[in-house]
This record gives sequence, structure tokens and C-alpha cells, in this order.
Amino acid sequence: MRLRVQRWDPRLEGAPRYQAYEVEDVPGRTVLGALLEVQGRQDPSLAFRYSCRGAVCGACAMLINKIPRLACRTQLRDVLGEPPGRLRPFEALTRAPEGWDRGTEVLVEPLPSLRVVRDLVVDMEPFFEAYREVEPWLVPEGGPPEGRERAMTQEQVARLEALVGCIMCACCVSSCPVVAREPEFLGPATLAKAWRFHEDPRDVRAAGIIEMLDGPEGIQGCELVYNCVKACPKGVAPGGAIRRMKEEAVRLAREEGSG
Repeated sequence: MRLRVQRWDPRLEGAPRYQAYEVEDVPGRTVLGALLEVQGRQDPSLAFRYSCRGAVCGACAMLINKIPRLACRTQLRDVLGEPPGRLRPFEALTRAPEGWDRGTEVLVEPLPSLRVVRDLVVDMEPFFEAYREVEPWLVPEGGPPEGRERAMTQEQVARLEALVGCIMCACCVSSCPVVAREPEFLGPATLAKAWRFHEDPRDVRAAGIIEMLDGPEGIQGCELVYNCVKACPKGVAPGGAIRRMKEEAVRLAREEGSG
């Protein structure tokens, strides 16, 4: 089995190149496992990120066969020879190296829409900078509660359950054609996180969150392509959250107009 990996070292090379590696076809082997084999036995210069190896940390997100995924949970046998077309295409998801054969090679590249630092490592700072802009923390009413926590009902917890599953891997951001075209757009992960706090009954901001984000860099910028829903490895479905934010923004505007 063969990996075709995008390589780029800014200290040595002017443009990215692709390098092929033969790896053993072992049942259960993941893309991350194959990369570790390459790094350990063939090419120690290959750079990539990973940490937990259990789809919890999000560090090993990369573009695999033109789909943003977690390398630690992507089985080599599952993606070898898979057909294209799962995501709505844009340039980063269609531009492929000359000679790439889906039937014999798994293509591994860095996440698009983020600056490449080296090989498969991207600069995540713009992602986290956008994340911080929405103030992703609980803003409760008053001071600390006396004698007990700020409790929620099971129904309230259930409304937040999917949204709190985000591991900030940036797969959704890298699958988004709006992010690729408009770097100032905050992106699906950030907006979904804002909706998580909007839906939290302990947070006092509610309408203020919608008003803060109701602009071209936020709610209005999303085109509801839903690539983010398909790419999210944890089932967060950011596109659904953004759709509800759009609906809430319209409702608030109508209320303001009628008042």
C-alpha cells in the first residue's frame, strides 16, 4: 500500500512536493499509524502532529484523499480507492497532484485554509484567534452560587450535548468554501461554539451573542453548504447550529422592527 504525502520545508524548498512511501497493509492500520511507520523506519524528517491517538485531541487532523479527517481514526483500507464527491468541491478539495491514483495511493496533505508550517503541520493560531473572538466562556448572572453548583435539567443538558463535543480539530473550517474564499469569516467551529453558549440557560448573553455575530464575518457569511457537517469527526454538526443562529437573527430583527 502506498501513501502519497505532501512535503514542504520552508528552509529548503521553494514549493511543495509530493513523496510516495510504501507501507505494509496491516488490518486495522490507520493513516496515523502508517505515518508513524514512515517516520520511524523510512524518513525521520517527515513532520506531522498527533497526541492522544484516540480521536479526542484533534491534533492529527489533515487532508486525506481531499477530505479533512482525523488521521488516528481513518483506516487505510477504508479510504484506498474510495470515490470522490462526499463534500461540495472547491479548489483545495479538487486540486490534486499529477498522477495520483485513488485505487493504489492514499493522498495525505495538510489542512487547507491554514498556513503550512512544514509538511503536514499547519499554523492553528488563526483558528484559535477566531475562536477567542466569540468569548467562548460562560457568563453567568451574579456571583458564585451559594452552597451548590449552577444546575441544569437533563433536557437542558441534552440540548448542549452535541455542541460540547467539539475537539477544535479544524476539520470543519478546512472543509468550508467560505473560509477558503474569505479569510475574515469566523468559520463553523467558532460560530457553533457561540451557539453552545447561547443555548446554555446559565449564560446571560443570549440575544447579545446573536447581535455580536450578525454580520458578514459571522452568521451572514455562512452559505449553509454543510461541508462542515459532513467533515466533523465528532457529530457536532456546526451547519445546523449556524442555521438556527440565522433563524434567531431574523426573529430578533423582526421583533426590533415591530417594536
